[in-house]
Amino acid sequence: MKTIISILLTIIICGCAPRIPQTPSRKANPALSIQQHPQPVSSSEPAEGNTVITEPTGELSLAQALQLTLAHHPELQSMSYQLQAAQAHQQEAGYWQNPEIGIEIEDVGGSGDFQKFKRQETTLILSQLIELSGKAAIRRQIAELETEQVRMDLAARQLAICRDLTRCFIELVFYRDKLTLSEELQANARSIIESIEKRVRAGKDSSLELARARLNLAHSTLRHEDIVRNYQAKRQELALFWSSDHPLFTEATGQLEMMQSVPSLESLYTALDTNPAIINRAIEIHKRQTQLTSARVRSIPDLTLSGGARYYNESDDHAFLIGLELPIPIPGINRSRTQQAQANLEMARSQARAGRIALMNDLNQWHSELSYAQTRLNILRHEVLTPAREIFDAYKSSYDQGRIDYLTLLDAQRNWFASRDEAINAMTRYHIARTELECLIGGSLESVSH
Repeated sequence: MKTIISILLTIIICGCAPRIPQTPSRKANPALSIQQHPQPVSSSEPAEGNTVITEPTGELSLAQALQLTLAHHPELQSMSYQLQAAQAHQQEAGYWQNPEIGIEIEDVGGSGDFQKFKRQETTLILSQLIELSGKAAIRRQIAELETEQVRMDLAARQLAICRDLTRCFIELVFYRDKLTLSEELQANARSIIESIEKRVRAGKDSSLELARARLNLAHSTLRHEDIVRNYQAKRQELALFWSSDHPLFTEATGQLEMMQSVPSLESLYTALDTNPAIINRAIEIHKRQTQLTSARVRSIPDLTLSGGARYYNESDDHAFLIGLELPIPIPGINRSRTQQAQANLEMARSQARAGRIALMNDLNQWHSELSYAQTRLNILRHEVLTPAREIFDAYKSSYDQGRIDYLTLLDAQRNWFASRDEAINAMTRYHIARTELECLIGGSLESVSH
């Protein structure tokens, strides 16, 4: 009897070890084979403890800012742990249920011949549930799809954070260029004041012209201070993307000058397939299809095998037991689960179509914004900036020669600097629209055919 129990305990210990059933081969999920952009950062091995932020102390490029954000943004680090948890659940999803052990003692503590343990019978039974129709494989497949959904959620959040960071960086460069333009405007205003002072001393201008020039410089100084304040606030906002409450970098590098042709709207519609939200919808449909299969096979009963040994105390004999249990299926009892799974599948398909339409609408709006900004920039460059500069230079020369008054020169100066300011605004709008489009397609516009 002791030998038999030892053997059964050995079987139990071995049976409780994690086991992955041999799943039948299946075709790869098409949704999972689509190229993903970008790949999740630190998804399998998140950094432990506080991470030292290696922020440059001088100039900061957009590439450096993106790298710092992807490595140290707290939300991305949190989601990487979520992915790790989903991967752990995926590994466990295909395991069989643990075997069960039971012990039963009969014919004890009675009367007559059954007093105490004279005719005691001890039975030790080990049972194992055998899932049929590939239920464990289906369950593991659903867990795999759920893991991919978490991965796509992480990729989508990465894209959104990178988009927000890029917009913030563009706005920082925008204020930097505004600051440069403001400093040039102030230097120009001071130069004009010096010229007016000379003309006043020579009796060619009245002191009223000098007062107007100084008032114009004062207004320029006020606008300059506003730009400085906005620049510092945007610099602080940018550093928060990598959890730095005190920015170390001094200046953002980069020029808002690069111009590429705008891809066609049709090519951008095609490129939407690489958007993580689109991929996630496809995974959701595949998961719902698998859940429908799971609901259908649940009507197929599972088999329970059992075996054990019985010991007869009265005769000191033993015998083995073998059992098989199979639930009796009742027709129609699983129909509601199947209907629910079918409805969930149709809902996922409808949501996928609605989500794609919403993305196409966003794509259309930002494509229109990009085209408009590019057209506006071309007009400013070829029809506004050059003439405005030539007019200002001519009026400046005429003023120095005493041929025009200060107000005429001031008007030409305002037109020249306002045109340059408008060009900075248009260039910023162009790059923001470009950033939004690249976030929508999950890649760069250079990869899209025109």
